[in-house]
Order: sequence, then structure tokens, then C-alpha cells
Amino acid sequence: MSPPPSPTLLLKKGGTYTVKGNNRQPQPRFWYAPGSFNSQKGHLALRCSSIDYSSIDFRLVEFPEEIQSLEFARLCNPNMSVPVLEIDDKIITDSLDITRYLSANYPSKGDTKASNSSKSLVIDTFIAATLKWDEYLFSYRRLPTFLGIAVHNIRLVCLSDAIIKATSQEIDTETLLDGRTLRRAYVEKIAQVRSLIKFGRTDDEESSLQQPELLARRISSNDQRLDDIFSLASSMLTDNNNNNNKNDNTELLLMGDNISSADIYLAVIVSRISMLDGPLMEELFEKYPITRKWWTHFKSLPEAVVLFGDNDKKSNITALIKSGKPWKFLGYALGCYKPKPLPDDIERDVQAEYNKINDDYLATAAT
Repeated sequence: MSPPPSPTLLLKKGGTYTVKGNNRQPQPRFWYAPGSFNSQKGHLALRCSSIDYSSIDFRLVEFPEEIQSLEFARLCNPNMSVPVLEIDDKIITDSLDITRYLSANYPSKGDTKASNSSKSLVIDTFIAATLKWDEYLFSYRRLPTFLGIAVHNIRLVCLSDAIIKATSQEIDTETLLDGRTLRRAYVEKIAQVRSLIKFGRTDDEESSLQQPELLARRISSNDQRLDDIFSLASSMLTDNNNNNNKNDNTELLLMGDNISSADIYLAVIVSRISMLDGPLMEELFEKYPITRKWWTHFKSLPEAVVLFGDNDKKSNITALIKSGKPWKFLGYALGCYKPKPLPDDIERDVQAEYNKINDDYLATAAT
């Protein structure tokens, strides 16, 4: 698969790392958070792969408390994000890289068929189109501003606690999987989350989202990218229907009769839109009716169960309550639950990185 454009300017991409000797996992191990958009891509890709699903060691991690911890950064992902797949001699910390690795080494039936018929490029093209869509911009426009900012505040509390917990010797000399020092990884992560807060809120006069023209361009461009995805999916489904001489197109998938990586990426998008903006989903289905038939068929397949499990509202709400999130949200609202002040030298580094991220983001977003 060819490298796609960056999906969200503020989010740092993961990578793939090779481990040696005894550090190899005897069985695939998958770290994920069910509500995470990218976790759902990796989870569904594993379910559709040729790996024995029952052999996978699933590690559900709490977002953001466990994901931002020193233990998680050291163990498997210096970028402190999910999903993470430990498989063979690899640690893979990006959903696209997970998809690529599984497609190359443990392909689904749909990917195998596409590869045998030289249609892998079609899958690449479709996935690249989906990655141009900014899911973060879409989702946070549809969530209460308070909720999104409160979650980021919890992230900052966890990050500041972690870097303060580490000794000065550890943060300056200990290196993580990607070669960054512990200090650098946390400085960059804190700056990134602060930027997500800045550009995600609507009640801050200093926020770039108060620049109407810039915001309008970003939203319009993102809406067009979403329409492009469904237009391309509709064309692929129509071609598949014609190529297979089917009179009944109610059992179509994007690349044939089996789920491919393209179906996985489209399914996760449809699931997210359906959950946050039902009227928009209905509008897209009306405009591209064959995609509605695709979704009806996809939902009936056994592999789809993992996607609906990850998006189960009751389970996710229960998990939020058990993790104490309501009390943390309340503490944030009252101003008593907030990040600890960072040591002066670390704060200076964070501010420098924060300014750089903001300048780069505004320069790119404005073009």
C-alpha cells in the first residue's frame, strides 16, 4: 500500500518496530480502546484476517489513564495512542500499518482475492481517500465542547503526573522504541494535547476556530472528502455488481464476495457517522443508495460483530462510570481537577513545541 496523506494534521503517526529474541510475543497481542476510531480499524482487520481470532491476546486499555502512562509508553507505544499490535517480531503502533502488515502476511479472503486479481491498487486508492477525511474534525463538531475539552484535560492530568513521576535521569537518558527520550516523548504529547484543546474549542476568542473563513474552508473541504469516499464506494460497488452479472445487488462488498481492507475502512466510517449524525448518514445513503445495500449486507456478516461491540453505547457508558470519568468531568468543571504545574525547564520545552505545532497547523490548514 502506498503512503496516504496525513489524516489529521495535529495527530502524530505511529510506526513499526522490530523486537529481538525473547521479546517476541508467542501469540498476537492487541492493545485497544473500544471507542477509538483507529482501534476499530485494527480490531476489525484482525477479525477479518487469516489469523485464528481466538488465539489473539486482547488487551483493553483505559483511555486516557493507562494509555498516557509511563508503563504504556515504555512497553509498546512511545506515542501513547492505540491501537498497538504485537505480532511476530513486530510492534505496530498505527492502524494503517496494522492493516498493511495483516494484508501482506495474514490477508483476509477479500484482500487475497484482490491481490490475485491485481486489484490491490484499487484498495490502496480507496483507503487513501478515507484517510483524507478528518474524523477528529467531524466528531468534535458533533460532541459538546465541554466533553471533548474535559477528556483532553484528563489526558493532561495523566501526562503531567507521569512526567513528574519519572526522575530527571530517566526522562533525559531513557530512550523509547522510536529513539526519542522519555522527556521528548512527553513534551511532544503534552504540546499536542494542548493544541487539540486550542483548536477544538469554540468558546475561546484566541482559537483559530473563531476565524470564520478558515473554519468554513476546513469544514467544507472535509465534507467534500466524505462525499468523495461515498462516491468512490458507489462506483466500486456498481462495477463489482456488473462484473459479477448479479441481478440482486443486496450482497455486495467493495471488492467481491468477501470483506477486504476497503470494506473495513468504510465500515468504521459509516459506524461513526451513524452514531454521531444519523441525518447525515441518511442523506449519504439517499444520494448513494447502493452503499445502503452494502451496509445492510455488511451488518449481517459475522465479522461485523466486533465493530458493533466496540460501539456498544451501554458498555462504553458503563466503562466510563467504572473509571470514575463523571467525577473527573465534575472536577474539571469546578476547576479542582487539573494538571499539575510542570517543572520550569519542561514547561519551556512544551511551550516551544506547542508554538511550533500551532504555527505549522495554521499554515497548512489555511492553504
